[in-house]
Amino acid sequence: MYDDAILQSVVVACPDCDLLNQVPELVPGDSAFCIRCNATLARNPKDGLERGLALTCTAAILFVVANVFPFLSFGMDGLVTHTTLVTGIVGLYNQGMVFVAAVVAVTIVIVPTLVLVGLMYLLFPLRSGRCLPGSELVIRWIIRMYAWNMVEVFMIGIVVAAVKLHTMAVLIPGLAAWSFMLLIFVFAWLSISVDVRVLWSRLEAAR
Repeated sequence: MYDDAILQSVVVACPDCDLLNQVPELVPGDSAFCIRCNATLARNPKDGLERGLALTCTAAILFVVANVFPFLSFGMDGLVTHTTLVTGIVGLYNQGMVFVAAVVAVTIVIVPTLVLVGLMYLLFPLRSGRCLPGSELVIRWIIRMYAWNMVEVFMIGIVVAAVKLHTMAVLIPGLAAWSFMLLIFVFAWLSISVDVRVLWSRLEAAR
């Protein structure tokens, strides 16, 4: 098992004011800030790899539960209908909203699945100081795809729809809905626990 990486000194453009800053070497637990606007330039979270792996596994379990178990139950006139994420996407498709169904499928199911699988592909070997073939390409694709991971936007849409429909039907959130809600916070925690520079540094050390 490798110790936490020490990030090398680099020049970084501030994401807020575009000032070029010389970021010194960062030991685990350190952060660097812009000298002009104090924006965060780089972080080297302590135990970030171990925490990232734990959060990735947690997110994977929650994601499976969110896709397998009932998401919402609709009660109207004595009839109760149970829906899942997949049945919701299929329902959109059957109603002729093919584009909307495709967007929901990509941003809520496909992209989160690829991100979680990619992180596991990277983090499990790196945890023991190894890297698998194609790890560099996987990092690049995770960075590109993460912007399309919109589980929080989907949850906001569900809440808005539930507020509008509560006078017409009884809505009961299922186990999948609670798992999906927790998944939002786990993804947010994951994004601040795993730094891309740390991943690149660990890959260099593992070669």
